[in-house]
Amino acid sequence: MTHPPTADAAAWSAFGYLITVSMFLGFFAWYAGLARGGIAQVGQIQLAQPVLTLL
Repeated sequence: MTHPPTADAAAWSAFGYLITVSMFLGFFAWYAGLARGGIAQVGQIQLAQPVLTLL
């Protein structure tokens, strides 16, 4: 019999941090970068991101 995963307060606070910083504040940073760099140029960089991540 398996038990469902459990989380303590530190895990929930880390999850909350990821929600607010990565998703909410990252949204504003992404669109500010699009406005500064141009949609076409930033889009090309985004397409190269998986390759750059592996390098």
